[in-house]
Amino acid sequence: MTDRAVAARDLAWTAAALLAVDPSGVGGIHVSARPGPELDDWTTALRLALGERPLRRMPPHIDAGRLTGELDLVGSLREGRRLVRSGLLTDSDGGVVLVPMAERLEREAGAILAEALDTGRVLPRLPGLAYAPARIAAVLVDESRDDEPGLPDIVQERMGCLVLLEPVGARASAPPRIDPLRIVRARARLDRVVVDDADIETFVIAAARLGIDSLRAPIRAVRVARAHRAWAAAESSADPDGPLRLSDDDLAVAAALSLLPRATVAPAAPDPDDEPPPPPPDPTGAEDDGGDDLDRPSGPLAERVVEAAEARLPAGLVARFAEARARGTGRRGAKLRQLVHGHRVGARRGDPRRGGRVDLPATLRTAAPWQRMRRRASNGTAGDAQAARVHVRPSDLHVQERVRRSATATVFVVDASGSQALNRLAEVKGAVELFLAESYVRRDQVALVVFRDRGATVAVPPTRSLVRVRRLLRGMAGGGGTPLAAGLEQAWKIALRLEASEASPRIVLLSDGRPNVGLDGAGGRAGAREDALDVARRIAASGIPTLVLDSSARGERFATELGEALRGTVAHLPRPDARGLRRALDLFGADAP
Repeated sequence: MTDRAVAARDLAWTAAALLAVDPSGVGGIHVSARPGPELDDWTTALRLALGERPLRRMPPHIDAGRLTGELDLVGSLREGRRLVRSGLLTDSDGGVVLVPMAERLEREAGAILAEALDTGRVLPRLPGLAYAPARIAAVLVDESRDDEPGLPDIVQERMGCLVLLEPVGARASAPPRIDPLRIVRARARLDRVVVDDADIETFVIAAARLGIDSLRAPIRAVRVARAHRAWAAAESSADPDGPLRLSDDDLAVAAALSLLPRATVAPAAPDPDDEPPPPPPDPTGAEDDGGDDLDRPSGPLAERVVEAAEARLPAGLVARFAEARARGTGRRGAKLRQLVHGHRVGARRGDPRRGGRVDLPATLRTAAPWQRMRRRASNGTAGDAQAARVHVRPSDLHVQERVRRSATATVFVVDASGSQALNRLAEVKGAVELFLAESYVRRDQVALVVFRDRGATVAVPPTRSLVRVRRLLRGMAGGGGTPLAAGLEQAWKIALRLEASEASPRIVLLSDGRPNVGLDGAGGRAGAREDALDVARRIAASGIPTLVLDSSARGERFATELGEALRGTVAHLPRPDARGLRRALDLFGADAP
């Protein structure tokens, strides 16, 4: 265990140096570690390597205002003018944000962090302010245990490096030193690093062969390789002339840090006894002109890069990352892919000992082209009975890929303000009861958020019980102002909790689209509209589907603007009734129950 831990530690130190060289390019580091001296030493080394660049700690339960910027209420009252407190992400511009216990990161904070990593800016939670710069990288410390969920996918997939820190023991050698002067020299040479199309193609092919679906992985791998080339060239104080091109060593280090920890298919070494099956004869009789072949120039290089990267990783590290990834909480959608339960939808290459059922047809189809060659090879070492068997090797094995449908959870957000509140509430009560009665057999859930006066309340928490819904809806009050932003924010929080429980949430808003109360409870249409649009953009960034039902008499223009900010569907429903609301849910598409 000590040798493996030392090798993993040295790789983590290399990742820290590369992040210090190019924070925004590398994007960040996912560190799987437990609190202890190894993590403390690594964090100290990263802090020293960053030099003057900030390294700020971000609590996992931080609120959105403290993260992006908000009104300094105490200072504003004292000075008599509006004062804005900058957010943590803006204060970290140009540096690194450290997130301890990142497995507990709130979904809203994760979405804001992901937006900053993608765009380099954040939108403060205060009407009238423009985007603020937040060109940052992140270090996500995953302290989850084997029975706990790991990092959300929304932030994990944006990390350029994935490393592991384990106890190395008192007798282990000292970790590699990160020279701050070498970091400065590497930053100066970073712009001279040249990335060829062949290098990009190598990472894309390697990611595809490792079963990595996200395109962010090869993109980050290219940037990690670029930082490593600058870091390697800065080992000497002498400045080489000309451009710096990526070497095989740079490609291997980047693959070891960015690609192999994300692999869903084990990188199998080619069997020396196997040769590619001969191509089928050309019916036209034309000879091969040696045209373009994707695998011929780049396939072997991608294989060599993966083999070199695998040699750099200690034994069992890829499997360890695969286990942690399987515990992740970032899955969402109407269907969840599994290996054991659910409806079979296909097969993929894999080892059944890691979970899953063997897909016999796919395994035999993969092994079939090699049977004649394998039988000839076995004739010299075994009898006819052995040669007559079907020869299946570990590289042929496939496991079944299955899908099960997750339950749908609909969060109704209802405007209970104004003179039409009582009529609107009566129809919504009937729609909720009708919807729940129809979806009972599917075990779907409903929730109801009502906003009026100066805030929003959860009238019906997520439930499947029709009796409970009728009891909670009895005697619901209406009238007052229209705090639309508060209603959307409350519905979003419920949807995020439902999403964490592997349900598929969706939000249905019923309003006349005329907000006049902001998030802070203050009146004013301009501020109320800005707050509502701000919350709508955050909901859209989290990917939760939404439906806006405009109940105004002639159609409200702001309802269309709100729907665009939500990236959802807008429908005009001037006379909402129970069955009309139920039919409007079909606008969600085939996933509507």
